[in-house]
Amino acid sequence: MREYELAAQVEAVALANYGRLSYATILTINGQTLHNHYHGNTIREGQMVLVDAGAETSLHYAGDLTRTFPVGSTFTSRQREIVYSCWECA
Repeated sequence: MREYELAAQVEAVALANYGRLSYATILTINGQTLHNHYHGNTIREGQMVLVDAGAETSLHYAGDLTRTFPVGSTFTSRQREIVYSCWECA
């Protein structure tokens, strides 16, 4: 799967519910690059995906969601170690 295919699915949720995007979706395997709007990378098992997306209703209420998740069903042991150490710091 390519990043643009997953980004299209995220954007389709807003549009299917009579909303629109609050801002351009950030969806990337290169989360270290701020405000990355390139969606051409191939997503592979063992990588992490960062998504920062927002939707706005017809009444102009807007939401903002940022998540990082593993490609596949679970975090690798290294990813889990990093994620949990970051949660403890917050």
